[in-house]
Amino acid sequence: MKKIIACILICLFSFSCSAQKDDSFDVLALGLPENVMPEVSGINMGAYILKQTHETFLRNDTDGKYYSHLFADWKRNHKYDDFTFCLKKELSFSEGSVYKIPQFKKDISKLLDKYRLKSQIIVAKECLTVNLKKPAQQLLKYLTMLENAPSLKIENKKYEYGLGHYNVDSMTEDKIILKRKKVLKGAYNRIVFHKFKGNNDNNLSNENVEDFNRVYLSQIPGWVKEKYANYELPLFQTVNLILNIENDNLRKNVYNCIDVTSLRSSFMNNQERFLDVKNILPIGMIGAEKGKVENKCLPSKSIHKDSVVFLNWRSGNEKSVDEYFSKLSSLSGFNFKVRHEDESYLIKTAFKNKHPYQLYIVALDSELSTPQSFVKYFYEKGNNLVDYHIDTLKENNEKLSDINKKEQYTQIKKILKILEEKNVVLPLYQEVRKFYYPRDIKGFEFTKVFIQYPDISELRI
Repeated sequence: MKKIIACILICLFSFSCSAQKDDSFDVLALGLPENVMPEVSGINMGAYILKQTHETFLRNDTDGKYYSHLFADWKRNHKYDDFTFCLKKELSFSEGSVYKIPQFKKDISKLLDKYRLKSQIIVAKECLTVNLKKPAQQLLKYLTMLENAPSLKIENKKYEYGLGHYNVDSMTEDKIILKRKKVLKGAYNRIVFHKFKGNNDNNLSNENVEDFNRVYLSQIPGWVKEKYANYELPLFQTVNLILNIENDNLRKNVYNCIDVTSLRSSFMNNQERFLDVKNILPIGMIGAEKGKVENKCLPSKSIHKDSVVFLNWRSGNEKSVDEYFSKLSSLSGFNFKVRHEDESYLIKTAFKNKHPYQLYIVALDSELSTPQSFVKYFYEKGNNLVDYHIDTLKENNEKLSDINKKEQYTQIKKILKILEEKNVVLPLYQEVRKFYYPRDIKGFEFTKVFIQYPDISELRI
């Protein structure tokens, strides 16, 4: 969710350590997006794929400095209200589809309108100058986001072309194939994303698969764990129970009856250690808080006929999840039901206007890695995780863009208090994952950004 990427829990990435003679980079993934367009950048696998096909206007290096693969030159003034961007020549979506200044102006105008930044745009040859009415340092962050990357619509297709090194070559429900625009010797010229089909998937023994870390940690083959180097890293991501219950009293009572330790142990039944968090923000972000929410269940005096449906989108935990909610029904007096589906079902329904379930677990993260971007998942059109309106949440969250850093902490705490008092989301833990990497891969960078979304164009065979 940066978005969700409210987001699917598994965020591990890796590459095969066996010698590869072909130029295809293969990925085994828990569910594939329905389309490859900037709108799916909030979904984990969507962001992974878009990182290969689309190029953002700006990037961040490991020191937080901005650079660009699209601009020949760019600059800003010290007030952050005057920016100039000059496009490189011969930027193309595909052969014959060149990205030029008129389209660049349209894209920047759309971005400025999206974030309510009033401005004047001046075009001079291959350069575009943006004069803002008010300073906006956050404009640079907006330019690094995949959801704002240049994109070309393809008629009657479920994908769009970007300015990255690859384009979609073919796409089915079970497989997405990307093809490098310009073939390069000694590099990966194709990327194949395979939909994971469970414990009997033949790809688990396929040494031509480079990236196995999109499956559950417990399902990564033993031979991969033996041969690869491994690194344990905390992710800027929290795992949360979403309470999509429109009735305020029912939502409050259900919230208070959920025990964090019991729920997460039943859902992540193969995981032993958890990093506790008290709100939706990961440790290291302003407003985050260590600890665990402690609830006290007050059993209902009357039996509720309407069922509260929990979506279990994991496999291998059906028994423990069923047992947990059966016990919870007896303890609380609420009629809990469990709906077992796969990850693809969650991807298809998480951002729908009407969810066919009331409780579900998602991992929240964001390209921007800011409190504001995490909170947006609870009101932003097209990315809303709940079906009901939360009074003052949007207004208070948008204020963060207009106040100084000294005031932001107080405002963030106010926003988090709204989510807590409305019982919208129950934080379960922050993701800490073990990553497996081949020992001899060429061009691999051991940075958090590269680990989460590898730039396969930079790797060499």
